[in-house]
Amino acid sequence: MCDNTDKCHKCNSPYLLYNASCVSSCPTGYESDGLACNSNTTNNTDNTNNTTNTTNNTTTQTLNNTLVGSKMFPVPFTIGGVVVAILCGVSKFNSPNTFASAAAYSLLGLLEWGALGTLSLLYYLDVQKLDIVMYAIFGIAGAIYLLNIATLLAMLIIYRRDKHFEAWLQCGHRTKASYSVTVVLSTLCSHKIANILFSRLFALFVFRAQLDTVKGFFTLHLISFLSFVPSLSAVGLASYICYNNMASPNQIFLQGLDVIVLGVVNSVMAISNSQKSDDFFEEKEG
Repeated sequence: MCDNTDKCHKCNSPYLLYNASCVSSCPTGYESDGLACNSNTTNNTDNTNNTTNTTNNTTTQTLNNTLVGSKMFPVPFTIGGVVVAILCGVSKFNSPNTFASAAAYSLLGLLEWGALGTLSLLYYLDVQKLDIVMYAIFGIAGAIYLLNIATLLAMLIIYRRDKHFEAWLQCGHRTKASYSVTVVLSTLCSHKIANILFSRLFALFVFRAQLDTVKGFFTLHLISFLSFVPSLSAVGLASYICYNNMASPNQIFLQGLDVIVLGVVNSVMAISNSQKSDDFFEEKEG
């Protein structure tokens, strides 16, 4: 079918449309689709795109299978919690003044944070979308970071006004470094790590911060009390995820157990950490 200018738009079989003309065969570099001659470049581009997409999909699937299906370290953060418990026990044995609850609560807080982050990553890689579980994780993370900010303000304002704390802080570069690292970690990771400054772990002076009175712990204890909300919410969410994966346990199921164990154990540590006697700052004889 051609117009008055001899430009064709369609050809009758067996002719093929090529550059507005009807030809019996396609020239070099072109392929017939039964109606017209098409450049090989287009087909090659489509094949290249298909190959690239297939490669990307394969790579993504391999990464997902590696992260989601790996069983090499079933409950890594719980194993880390056992190490923390041993560390605190050894410190208590070597130095009776060690406040093991504060040390355990602080270090397990970091492991809690890591366990929840790992669970959220594995879950997202598995579902590949933002569903109600992911939004719940975002809510829990938001609550945690609000408490982190509250702890930052307490460390920078309230405790810097405490005479005994300030005196301890000014004792040297090590105490200042310990304070700085703790403030950074309690802001970026878990507010619970701030309690390690008062743990007297291994009788190290950098962990022997002082306050005017035991009542000075009120702010940290209040933040610890409020942290029960995100901690127990994380335990509940992890329980839900474990329940849904119980039929075919995988890495997500095991990571959920990680969150549950650490959340429950550290909630107990939070209660124990809040039990400080009036003579807390008095050194006891070994």
